[in-house]
Amino acid sequence: MRILVPVKQVAVLDPQSDWDPADAQLDAGSLELELNEWDHSSLEVALQLAEQSEGIEVVVATVGPEEAEEILRTCLAKGADRAIRVWGDGFDELDELGVARVLAAVAAGDPADLILCGVQSSDAATGVALAGLLDVPHVAVAKRVERGGGGLWSIASSRVV
Repeated sequence: MRILVPVKQVAVLDPQSDWDPADAQLDAGSLELELNEWDHSSLEVALQLAEQSEGIEVVVATVGPEEAEEILRTCLAKGADRAIRVWGDGFDELDELGVARVLAAVAAGDPADLILCGVQSSDAATGVALAGLLDVPHVAVAKRVERGGGGLWSIASSRVV
C-alpha cells in the first residue's frame, strides 16, 4: 500500500527578527521556510499508519523550487520512505488548481492507495481540487484514520463527498 502526502513549504516569521509592524516592511531574512503545520499533521497520520501495518510506503510530494527540498528532507528524516519535488518554468505562477493538476500527474504516475492532504493551508483548495481531478472521494477534517478489515476507513467530522 502506498500513501501519498502532498506537502507545502511556508514562510514563517523568525521569532528572533526585529520586525516592526508599524513600519509594514519585512526583510526576507526575517522569514524562515518550514513545513506547513497541517501537512505535518497529515504526514504524522501516514507515518502512524505505516507503523501499525507492514507494507505501507509513505511518499511525500511537493510542487516547489529547489529550496523546497529542505522540507522534503525534513519529511524523510521524520520517516517518509520517498520524496518527490516537481518544478518547472512558469510554476511560480500556479494557482491552487494548477498545483492540484501537477499533484494529480504525480499521483497518476506513481499511484497511491490513499492521499492525505492537510486540512488547511494558504490556498485551502488544493486537496479538494486534487480529489476532483482524480475523481476520488475525499473526506474533510478527518479526526482519525485507522486500518481495518483489509482497507482504510476514517472517522470524520464532515461527510465523504
